[in-house]
Amino acid sequence: MQFNRKTSIGMGLALMAAFMNSFIAILSKQLSSANLNPSSIAFYRASIVFCIMLLVAYGVNVTRAGGRPEKPAAMASIGSVKVFAIAALFGLFGLFYFETSAYKYEMASNVVFVMMASAAISSLLLESSLKMERITGKKILALGASILGLLIVFDLAHLRNMNGVMLAMAAGTSYGLFSVYLRKQGVKASMHFMRNMFFFGAIYLAIPATIDGFSAVKPAHVPAILALAIVPSLLGTLCTMKSLEYLSASRVQTIELTEPIFVAIMAYLMIAETPGPTQMMGYAFILAGVFCMNSPDRTANT
Repeated sequence: MQFNRKTSIGMGLALMAAFMNSFIAILSKQLSSANLNPSSIAFYRASIVFCIMLLVAYGVNVTRAGGRPEKPAAMASIGSVKVFAIAALFGLFGLFYFETSAYKYEMASNVVFVMMASAAISSLLLESSLKMERITGKKILALGASILGLLIVFDLAHLRNMNGVMLAMAAGTSYGLFSVYLRKQGVKASMHFMRNMFFFGAIYLAIPATIDGFSAVKPAHVPAILALAIVPSLLGTLCTMKSLEYLSASRVQTIELTEPIFVAIMAYLMIAETPGPTQMMGYAFILAGVFCMNSPDRTANT
């Protein structure tokens, strides 16, 4: 099976995003168990990334100006502000808030399964309705194989709480909408766009955090919060956005279903936990679906 350069780059970036995102569940659970409420965790994630982007922009401006900060760029147009605001609504508020809230009610593995499946399905359906991609038998088979692989890996016997399921579904659907929206708008993953998107995201997320009451951050919480902000929130989002410059949203979301494979690899390397035959079969289904979805297809749009 051969992939062209564009597909290969997009797949590599989406796989990197899946790796970064594999840290979310454990870090979110760790912070929730430390009595930080979900809305505060989500707000801290977006706010820290925005502050980091401000510092990076300042450093770049100083470097370009030979030691003196450059004048601020002209105010963005109404059209671009609208794009920042909508992207933040789906990709930051919808994803961060609902996902973090879901971990309060449901097992992490169940949340990941529902959320990832919802993201992949919603992105494929929306792209098809907008005539950005055609739903073909191959894509349905590929997505079905990957979701079956997830089901086998997580071995879902029972879903404990429907609140958690619905929140995870909302987070996944929001993530799918975010991916399709960026692809539709032709957004490039620039520092300018990331900074403005996280600015709006922090504003949105401040609302539920204010209503629920901000959780106090203790020194013991700082490493996990910083890791959650930098690894999946900043780097993971950046990789997803870059991958959407090369692949359709449905293909990116299908590739990101490989997240549990990275969790298994890290578990093996860090604690020598070896997956059993059932899990290995699930990983095989996931990979088969990913490669099938992204294999050359002359009748579909890339």
